[in-house]
Amino acid sequence: NAGHVKAHVQGKLQLRLVNKSLPCLPLLDEIAKLADTPRQMVFNLPYLQLLTQQRPNSQILLGKPLPAAAAAHFYKAPPTSGFDASRQLQWLIDTPERLKQYRDLARGLKQTMRINIEIDVGLHRGGVPDLDVMKQMVQLIQEEPLLQWSGLMGYDAHTEKIPEVAGLRDKARSHSKQIYQRFADFMHGSPLKKERETLTLNTGGSPSFKLHDGSGAANEVAVGSAMVKPTDFDTPLLTDLEPAAFIATPLLKTGPFVAPDG
Repeated sequence: NAGHVKAHVQGKLQLRLVNKSLPCLPLLDEIAKLADTPRQMVFNLPYLQLLTQQRPNSQILLGKPLPAAAAAHFYKAPPTSGFDASRQLQWLIDTPERLKQYRDLARGLKQTMRINIEIDVGLHRGGVPDLDVMKQMVQLIQEEPLLQWSGLMGYDAHTEKIPEVAGLRDKARSHSKQIYQRFADFMHGSPLKKERETLTLNTGGSPSFKLHDGSGAANEVAVGSAMVKPTDFDTPLLTDLEPAAFIATPLLKTGPFVAPDG
């Protein structure tokens, strides 16, 4: 499966492994080696601490915005492995309010922090909803030298849950890409403008990563569960992947009841 995923993205997109779907360091090591990527997506503080301590060469993007208190806890007890958070870690931020909290933390610690902005590309479970909100966030980052904008993250796997009726799924796919492009274009014209190659423009997910070929705004896809392909990922887009494990439910043998002596 890692070979199939690598073949799809190679030369077109970067690949980031989703830790929560592959929660085992030796398994992640094997897949990272096969897929030739040091990029990881982490969703909670304990795993962030574990990975930065035990795999110091990892390039990490948070897949979920963490409370500023969790980030403060990370910096209070930083890894001793040589991991450099100022270069190798991107915090995910979804609102101006959270960004202000991270700004205050950066100022208090005098710590440079890389900021990746989550955008809502149609899932509506979080992220920047429109350009008006994005303008506020651009201004906040522009005003604080310790905050460095590093990219965008727009999760679009919801498109594959939409029924294939009257072209609704294709419309959702197209709409999601258009929203991402709109945000990317806005950032390209903002004071935070950077070369595309230096940014992490993340999208996809196991159900939808094959919708991306590098021709759109995104330059990176996130993949986790597709590597082991549980049954709910048995979809038309993933037909070339195979289930990597089968989990059996124990069956208790039944028979005639025999009463114990006495």
